[in-house]
Amino acid sequence: MQSKYIVFVYIFFFLLVDSKSYSQSREFVFYPVQGGLISEQLKSISYTDDGIIWGATDNGIMKFDGNTTEFIHSKLPSHYIKSLTRGKDHSIYVIHDLGIAKITSGDNQFDIQPILEGSTTLSPNFLYYPKSIFEVTPNEYWIGETSTIVHYIDNKIKRYTLTGESQSPHYVRSVLFEIDGYKRTWAFSYNVGIFTFDKEQDDLVQVTLPQDLHNIAYVEKVGFKTFWIGGKEGVFEMTVNREGQISTWKKLCDIKDVSSACQLKDKQLMVGTWNDGVYYVDLSKSDPKVRKLHLNGMEDIIDLKRVEGQGIWVTGTESMGLLKEAPFKSIDIVTKHRIVESAKEVAKGRIIISLGDSLRQLEWVNGNWIQTYLYECPERSRVFTLFNDELYIGTYDGHIFKTPLNNNRFEKLDKVDVKGSIISMFVDEENHLWAVGEYDQGLLKLNGDDVTIIQKEVLNGTHVIKGEGTFYIGGRNASQLLSKFNYKTQTFESLNLKFPRKVDQNISINDLLINDGLVYIATTDGCYYFNASLEKNEITLEEMIVRGLPQTTSYKAIAQTKDQAIWLASFNALIRVKNQKVQYFDKTYGLPSNAIKLQGLECDSEGRLWIATEKGLVISDHSPLLEDKTSVPKIRLYTLENAKEYLWDQSNAELPYESNIKLKFDHQFFPNDNVKYQYRIRSVDSTWTLPSKVDELTLLNLTNGNYLFEVKAQQLGYQMSDIASFEFRIITPFYKKSWFYVILFILLTTVIVFLFKRHNKKLKEKGKRLEYLVEMRAKEIATQRTKIMDQQQELYQKKQRISDAEHEIAKAELKNSQLREEKLSELLEQRNKHLTVVTLNIVEKSNFMQSLRKQLKILEKDNNQLKSILKPIYKTLDQSEKTDKDWEEFQHYFEGVHKDFNRKLKEQHPSLTSHDLRHCSLIRLNLSLIECANLLGISQDSLKTSRYRLKKKLELPVDQQLQDYILTFNVNSSTNPGISE
Repeated sequence: MQSKYIVFVYIFFFLLVDSKSYSQSREFVFYPVQGGLISEQLKSISYTDDGIIWGATDNGIMKFDGNTTEFIHSKLPSHYIKSLTRGKDHSIYVIHDLGIAKITSGDNQFDIQPILEGSTTLSPNFLYYPKSIFEVTPNEYWIGETSTIVHYIDNKIKRYTLTGESQSPHYVRSVLFEIDGYKRTWAFSYNVGIFTFDKEQDDLVQVTLPQDLHNIAYVEKVGFKTFWIGGKEGVFEMTVNREGQISTWKKLCDIKDVSSACQLKDKQLMVGTWNDGVYYVDLSKSDPKVRKLHLNGMEDIIDLKRVEGQGIWVTGTESMGLLKEAPFKSIDIVTKHRIVESAKEVAKGRIIISLGDSLRQLEWVNGNWIQTYLYECPERSRVFTLFNDELYIGTYDGHIFKTPLNNNRFEKLDKVDVKGSIISMFVDEENHLWAVGEYDQGLLKLNGDDVTIIQKEVLNGTHVIKGEGTFYIGGRNASQLLSKFNYKTQTFESLNLKFPRKVDQNISINDLLINDGLVYIATTDGCYYFNASLEKNEITLEEMIVRGLPQTTSYKAIAQTKDQAIWLASFNALIRVKNQKVQYFDKTYGLPSNAIKLQGLECDSEGRLWIATEKGLVISDHSPLLEDKTSVPKIRLYTLENAKEYLWDQSNAELPYESNIKLKFDHQFFPNDNVKYQYRIRSVDSTWTLPSKVDELTLLNLTNGNYLFEVKAQQLGYQMSDIASFEFRIITPFYKKSWFYVILFILLTTVIVFLFKRHNKKLKEKGKRLEYLVEMRAKEIATQRTKIMDQQQELYQKKQRISDAEHEIAKAELKNSQLREEKLSELLEQRNKHLTVVTLNIVEKSNFMQSLRKQLKILEKDNNQLKSILKPIYKTLDQSEKTDKDWEEFQHYFEGVHKDFNRKLKEQHPSLTSHDLRHCSLIRLNLSLIECANLLGISQDSLKTSRYRLKKKLELPVDQQLQDYILTFNVNSSTNPGISE
């Protein structure tokens, strides 16, 4: 009964609510070309298969290779280019004021050749200021001029005059041509009207239109007999019959002042206007959907060209850019760039989107998303879920509100008041609602209106709750990162996770994905997964490697679509991984913002992926664009010689030994900033480099061998390209080839053998000479030996005589030595006697003087009158004592006995005086104290004092006797004393 009531309420509100349709709009991204077109007015563009974009300007032909712009004006008679048309052979027809030329381009080289001449005067044999061309066959063309049409066939010109001037005031349109399925030619004049060519009458016949159509600027054949035509009044569809008449005519869209257009897939149309930008038109429904695209202020559209694999090139008068379709569809909710908190499917075909201040319920009806209800929650909503057929909403204020579907009767659950916001909600298979607060340590369990707060250590830091049957909770606690709920025990069991590598100690789980028995955990330090069916005490995780991203990348959300592709949201990109193929998307390729919400990826029952961002909501619904590969890059090889580069053809890439080369590889499809490359030299290293924007490689001093260079590219939003390869060979120099070594070995062997034989021959010759010389030498040696023996006998006799002589000499010398010793002994004895005599004389003299002085002193005491008389006598005595004559004689004899005693003593003790030396001489003679005192003329006490001072001057140790030192002085001296004659 309750469910019937809910259905009734739903139908009631569905009928009453002012439903709003949100059709899915295809997303396009515009990449403007920066610089290079500032003052060169563009009139049309075209392209060649090598990715080069060509433009018609008043300053020649513009060539744009995706990086730089070049203007070519010297290869044509006129630099005023009116239009460019792509030919059936994929070359480009260049229409200029003085004729028509043709561009062929490939492998970064191009050629321009004239095919039809023009003139500044109207002439039957020349073109007159041509504006457009249409190729029927290589020998048949239709050419539009200002007021005439030229039919060029079999090298002949046939001119047809129109009733008025056909050229547009923009100088970029005059006449457009198409051929229907009946092989009939149609001409669409800008100002005059539409004509069909009547072959029988050989004339252009104007057809009557059902309504006025002016300024025809766009024509495209879309069927066997159907054309789309764009002009001032809009875009129309025209169907013709075999007779050349219009059978049907209808208006496709009401876009005014059409300047150019191009058909997309599935009845999609891109329309450019002269002054109002570009519009996207969806004609798949009975009511066409028209949406203006934002092109960075470009409004004056001159030309649109759809290039397969690139996108749509949009040309303005002074600028251009590339419009690329993204594999996403946007839903503009209320206004653009609206923050989307979350999006979730609550029932099949029913999506609820949280915008914070409100929730919008969308349902899929007849190919459109219809807003069936607007929920206005009392507080700012963050997450929500369907529970017991009611909508439960968790708010940023930490509360939970509930309301019936399609109703704004909100009821606040009083028992719920957590810290921070409600960040995750989940309904388990027992119909319990689980919720977690941002900063609360625990979980909320709701059974109807009954609220239970479960606080356990295992629940600390819970961040996300998800599951299928068995559900898991992920958190911010590294030791209890992941837990699962056991329905039997009604408890949470902490899982022991073993990571394949060392992870951040502060790792936390931001989102969970449970699908086909696998559990994926998107963390702040990489993405991991495990098989949930393998019940083990320790769960070994496998890491999901995303090529091109660091393993430590932090992921905010994860989801898996029906095509088995896994989507990951990092903090600056959206990543799709399928069959190990990776694609990257960001706000430069279809996303409203790089800031995807936490757990902001949701996959609905139809396999559509809902992506909630800070600036809007987009959907990915199996677009075939997701399977597009990046085009294969092109490789060019240059050798570097004398600071110049020389291009080599792969068909003849045989390079000199030790060449310096540069390999350039590029995608050549704009924008190049969104392309990364990986390369390897397979013959050297099989490992690919990391993805980077580096587009060239320099190799120096290459050795001989075969080289295979491989490169692959990946453009933002595309899968990795197929591998491009360039094989080249470094020529082996002759001196490194095997035959050279063989010849060298033979030559060396021949030389060695020759030298060996020559050497042997010389050895034999030398041997014979040596034998002769030995024989002669032996004879000489025998003769010499006889002489030597005679000489030795004679020498022995001489030695014997010398020995006898030496013996006699030795005996004589010995005798002589003995005589000398005797003589010296006699001489020494004589001198000792003299020294003794002199010493005794000095002693006697001294004693006599002392005795005389004493007697005089006695007389002086007895008679004081003698004092004056004795005074001169005392003086005489003193002078007599002071005379050095006796001492000189003493010194002479002393030196004769003790040679150099005084000199050596003075050398070793420079501070000694002559008196000190006399004292030392007396000590050396081993005289007594009395004898020394008398000889020196002093008392014994004064002598002791003098000896004490003498010991100090000689710097003798305290324990060493002065007399011992003097007596042994010559013995300790380096020179022995001698006796002079």
